Amino acid sequence: RLLLDSINRASFLFLISLLVSLPFAYWISGASVARQSLLRLLLILQPFFVYVWIRGFPCFESMTQLERFVKLLLWLGAGAAIYGIVDFYYPIPIPHPFADQYIYLDFEHIRRAQGMLYEASSFGNLCAFFLSLSLCLLFGRQRLSNRYRASLCLGTGIFTMAVFLSYSRGSWAAVMV
Repeated sequence: RLLLDSINRASFLFLISLLVSLPFAYWISGASVARQSLLRLLLILQPFFVYVWIRGFPCFESMTQLERFVKLLLWLGAGAAIYGIVDFYYPIPIPHPFADQYIYLDFEHIRRAQGMLYEASSFGNLCAFFLSLSLCLLFGRQRLSNRYRASLCLGTGIFTMAVFLSYSRGSWAAVMV
């Protein structure tokens, strides 16, 4: 079931404008650029499909199922963040399909935390999402148990450290927004 609210209409207009621009990319820049633009459009379509799927289908029958799912996501995110932090300090000798990324200072090169992801910015964005989710749960209106509040505080510290070690300004901007 497709809901037609203002967000969906704006999204469809955005996607249609991108689709309309494809022939102009072919006409002005050639087939190679048009093919790359089409592939980028297909990449952009993925989150829109997920959004429509989540909005249109009831995924959880009760709030307790949703709360369990959010807790599972937070634990998986904490595991990914811890892996990235440990890999930053003590590089794990697992062959990764990507190159290390560095920040070059005057007298030393600092390797950015990437975790299991392709680049440090992706790792930072993942941890920024979980940091924002932890903060929203921690400071929300809902009453939390002391154990859950303590685990959220610990998770907030882990995610903050991971975003810091990714050296991604965009991830910090996402947290601030």
